[in-house]
Amino acid sequence: MSSLSWTDLSEPEPCVRLSTGPQREHKTFYEFRTYCLRPDQNASFLKLTNEKIHLRTSHSQLIGYWSVEYGGLNQVFHIWEYESYAQRAAVRAALAQDDTWISEYISKATPMMTSQDNEVTYLVPWSNLQRAPQENGNPRLLMSVTQRTVSPASSCQ
Repeated sequence: MSSLSWTDLSEPEPCVRLSTGPQREHKTFYEFRTYCLRPDQNASFLKLTNEKIHLRTSHSQLIGYWSVEYGGLNQVFHIWEYESYAQRAAVRAALAQDDTWISEYISKATPMMTSQDNEVTYLVPWSNLQRAPQENGNPRLLMSVTQRTVSPASSCQ
């Protein structure tokens, strides 16, 4: 039987692997954001976003932007593409330093929101991703109509 010495207990290199599936061959990922809006601010938020989205898309690629009319109301969803976590960190740092973005959008939009949720997602191998339609060189924000059907057996408690 061997014994361990203090030299054997040195700090290992940090290594974290969290996954719900096989490791990805590419690093591209998508940030899926959900904002819940104050009901009285829904129209104002969408108008502001439509007018100022170009300030955000100058920093990274918008894949899609939707709002909800049926189901979970007063929500918007948007998806951003990043080539790596380093690119996302650089974009977030640049946005934090962008005075126009902060003064013309963030300072006005934040009070209209009640919550925000961010998720990292990857494309499934069979997906056929299409870019958001463009108007005058800027992404056109899409209105989506969704409806959830909940059976008594699957309803939230």
